[in-house]
Formats: sequence, C-alpha cells, structure tokens
Amino acid sequence: DELDQLSATLNGMLDRLAAHLEQQRVFVANAAHELRSPLTAMRTALEVALERERSPAEYRELFADLIEECTSLGNLINHLLLLAEGDAGLLHADGAVRLDELVHRAAEMFQGIAEQRGVSLHVQSPQAVPIRGNRVHLREVIHNLLDNALKFTPEGGQVSVEVSAPPHTPQVQLVVRDTGIGIPPQDLPHVFERFYRVDKSRQRGQPANGGSGLGLSICQAIVRAYGGDITLTSTLGKGTTVTVSLPAEQH
Repeated sequence: DELDQLSATLNGMLDRLAAHLEQQRVFVANAAHELRSPLTAMRTALEVALERERSPAEYRELFADLIEECTSLGNLINHLLLLAEGDAGLLHADGAVRLDELVHRAAEMFQGIAEQRGVSLHVQSPQAVPIRGNRVHLREVIHNLLDNALKFTPEGGQVSVEVSAPPHTPQVQLVVRDTGIGIPPQDLPHVFERFYRVDKSRQRGQPANGGSGLGLSICQAIVRAYGGDITLTSTLGKGTTVTVSLPAEQH
C-alpha cells in the first residue's frame, strides 16, 4: 500500500511537471510569434522603401510607422520580462502604497479616453487604503483593468472602480465593473492564460484593440506575487467584473 501511494505521488508529480513544461513550450512559441510579427512588418516596410527614391514626406511617414512598431515591440518585451520576473519569484512588495491614490490618478488619466468613447467612468474610494506593494507594478494592474473595461464597453456604457478595506479583515479589494459586451462562457476559464485572446467577434474597432493577450496574465502574476487573488466574472452582453484582493498594510 505504501509503495502504491508513493507511486501515485510520483506519477502525479511527473504529470504536473509535464504539464508545466508544455505550458512553457507553448508560451515560448507564442512569444516568438508575437515578436516575429512586428519585426517582419518593419523589415517589409524598409525593403519596400529601398526599392525606389521617395519624397521626404513619404520617408517621414515610414519613420512614424517604424516608431509605432518599435513602441509596440518594446511594450511586448517589457511585459514578457515582467512575466519572467514573476515566474522567477522576483516580484516583491517593497513599501507602503496608497491604493486609493493610484486608482484616482489612473482614473484621471483614462477619463479623456472614456469621454472620447462616450463611456462614463466613476471611482468610489471612501477612505485611505494602504497596502504593501510596488507602485509601478500596481499601476500596471490598474491600467490593464481599466483599459480592458473601457475597450469593450460600447458608447453609453459605464465603468466603475471601487476600492475598499472591509472592516475586521486583513484584505483590501479593488473591483472594476463594466457594462460592456461581456465574455462568452467558453472563454472564461482561459482569460488569465498568456496570449489568450477571446473570440474575434468580441473585439470592437481595429484588430489592434485585441492587445497582446498578456494583460490579465500580468495582473495575475503581480497580484499573486503580493499574496493576493484576482477573479473575473462576466455575463455575455451585460458586462464584466474583476475583483482583486490584496493583503492590507499591517500597522
């Protein structure tokens, strides 16, 4: 019986190791594909430009396109590095941070985008909410959640952000709700997977609006590194709610 139990334990460990290695293989393959696409576009643009002499205006347009591609590529590389740091256990809370202040500043920055898209953006934070964390990492979480909410909420919709510290609990909560188009049930189990994109029919506007498929993965990596948890619920056609729970700052 003991040998059977040991065998089952070892088999389970090997299965988990195999699954982890497969996840890493898929991640590397997807990362290579995502990096190759902008590089291919840049090389093609340069090759076309070299085929004949062009006007200064045409060269300026080409340079502007290349700068945009470089910016996109740089953002993707930064996201990949952040995920690698999370996998290596290098994302640490390094000091006290006011989560409510970060949320208000992020909302102010996104207010113009919300108005441009005809979406109302509201923040509710009735008190100071201190936590331990890194300002850059936490801004990344808040910005990703706000960007997603605004991106998939049609004109006339609402996005609300609530920060709270429930009494007698060691946790604080950040809740981002939208009245957007929602996520199909079959996609919900996969939304935190790296490079996973919800069905194209969910995306509005240009294909670029779909993003790289890393936003929620990055949020999850940061939140878990801080000892917290992130969950997502959604109803197709009615909206999505993302709840982030983080340890409160201990006095």
